[in-house]
Amino acid sequence: MKTKRGNVQTLEGKSLAGRIALVTGGGNGIGKHIALTLAREGADIVICGRDGSALQKTGQEIILGFGVSVFFHPLDATKLEEVQSFFREIVAPLGRLDILVNNIGWVDTIIPFEELTDELWYRAFEFNVMTTVRFCREAIPWLEQSKHANIVNIASMSAKQVGAWNYHYCAAKAAQVNLSSGLSRHLGKKGIRVNAVCPSTVKGEGMWERDVPDSARIRGTSLEEAAVHIEKKVRAKTSLNAICVPEDVAEFVAFLVSDRARFITGTAVSIDGGGTRSVF
Repeated sequence: MKTKRGNVQTLEGKSLAGRIALVTGGGNGIGKHIALTLAREGADIVICGRDGSALQKTGQEIILGFGVSVFFHPLDATKLEEVQSFFREIVAPLGRLDILVNNIGWVDTIIPFEELTDELWYRAFEFNVMTTVRFCREAIPWLEQSKHANIVNIASMSAKQVGAWNYHYCAAKAAQVNLSSGLSRHLGKKGIRVNAVCPSTVKGEGMWERDVPDSARIRGTSLEEAAVHIEKKVRAKTSLNAICVPEDVAEFVAFLVSDRARFITGTAVSIDGGGTRSVF
């Protein structure tokens, strides 16, 4: 863990000034951009994840760019004891928590249903559901003490609209959305808002970098051809003929955890350029 308060800009007028936000998987990809955006809005930031080097780099970016405090700590969220230790060693000394963003999630590979083993199903639920369960369970006692308590679970468009692959991932993300809805009812009386965000395929780090090699392998093409194929396919799924980038998700999360969204809870909002073909 490291902490430092920068002095680059004043926090006066920031929508999240004085609040503490924990972003899981905050070293890379969507999680990194969420952490940066919440810091820009004045929140002190706690980030965790497997890649200690990435956490350090993201923490340094926040320190250099925004006048907030940063705490970062590597952990494996699939191990209960490491999550519990993280809350004892990092969150407890802070004395409170206002925002929890459950961003950790993953799927090993693009694979058809017939090839999905029990182990792959278990891993999908471990990464995408149980990590959310563990962080929510540990965070709730701290969030109960906040007047601005929020939980945001980063799910996926796949939770609402299943494609031709990754049934284990789709089912896990649907479970995460279901959990979010249930928790919103359970925790509403305690003043804790709970929402899910469902992005479409996000260009950039993380799964995009995994999907390109997987597509090249499945289709028997080069990486360059696979990248072009995926981008064209993703664009075609949207009404805007556009691709989601991490900033699209981060900006909405910053709104969702602010007082401007004070009457929004129990939702699963699609950030998909109109790609989900549903009226709900």
